[in-house]
Amino acid sequence: MMPAGSTKDREREEMEASLAVLVTGEVRGGQPLLSDAGRLAPPKARTFFSVWNKVGRKLDGWIGPWQLWRVLGKDVANSVPQSLIGTGVLERFLPGFFDALRAEVGQRTVDRAAMDAISPYVDIEDQALFVEILPPESRGCNARLIHYKLARALAMMRLAEEAAGTEFKNVMRIRPDAKALPDYQDDFAADEFYTDWKRSDPSEGSLLIGDNAILARREVIVGLCEYLRHLIYDQIRGNIHDLLGEFVTRYGLKPRVMDTHLADDVWPLDLFIQHLGEKLSADPSDPEAREFLACVKINTCLTRGDVGGAAAQFAGLEGSESIPALLCRGRLALATGQMAELSAILSEFATYSPSTMKEHLYYQWGFSALKAQRAKEESLEAIGPR
Repeated sequence: MMPAGSTKDREREEMEASLAVLVTGEVRGGQPLLSDAGRLAPPKARTFFSVWNKVGRKLDGWIGPWQLWRVLGKDVANSVPQSLIGTGVLERFLPGFFDALRAEVGQRTVDRAAMDAISPYVDIEDQALFVEILPPESRGCNARLIHYKLARALAMMRLAEEAAGTEFKNVMRIRPDAKALPDYQDDFAADEFYTDWKRSDPSEGSLLIGDNAILARREVIVGLCEYLRHLIYDQIRGNIHDLLGEFVTRYGLKPRVMDTHLADDVWPLDLFIQHLGEKLSADPSDPEAREFLACVKINTCLTRGDVGGAAAQFAGLEGSESIPALLCRGRLALATGQMAELSAILSEFATYSPSTMKEHLYYQWGFSALKAQRAKEESLEAIGPR
């Protein structure tokens, strides 16, 4: 028996009321967590790193409006045609732009020394080598990458628990490019599941859960890892947000949202528009390029308050009834005070059938913003001039 007050006793007491922070995944634009150990390792918390060796950017895997919102802004996110949403689709559409991004990233690697200064538990691997062992049809599956690094971090956590002879109480998984740990409380109910965002999927009545930051009891996170393994490998499913939502729903957990802020991973907008313009110049009849570029220009003008400039670009949307085109028309109607037309556009969006709503969900943020602004304008009209 070890004497009272020994190092192992102190470690056991700390871990029983402590938090395990699992920093997993790909470092993208920045590494702000690593620049300040104090923000990553608060009192009564231990950190476990399981990351990929290269500084990436969101260049591979699924790219849709949610991802483009963060790297190119809402004007581009609300403009991308549905046909260009998916795994590798946008890259095949604008290969030169993605080549330029890769050249910019080059051979930058994660800061191993900074991680070692924070924690003795550091696992860094080459993502390309891992992807090579996957079946070809699974190499664009981000969920497999997420699950693999989560499992590696949990394995290191168990080693620490073995050494101390006890277990952590709570576990947080967070991306390595988060600006800081989310604000959290140690004392939460065993059935609560904290995440950076949640929303319902109108097409199936299901729940979608964010994966940038997750906090729950230790047994919940361990169970989640095994649940993901079963669905990803046995059932060949790959939408991580859908899988997390299914887990939360199936086990009767209560989803809660905690503020999480990721480091800026900004793509060069001017270069993106340049390549999009070159794509259209090479083939003026390309409907995707024509509409995409027109929507980007319209949204950019409206964001800058240039209503006339936005209106002048609508020739590129002639005859289009796509979601991005509807968003542009809605924003222009709002900017010009045509509230009846805006209401009609929002009503049209609401009538889409459940079978197609899943795709349209990716544009929900844009429509939510329109709805909120319309409600604000109507509220001001009800108050009257001051």
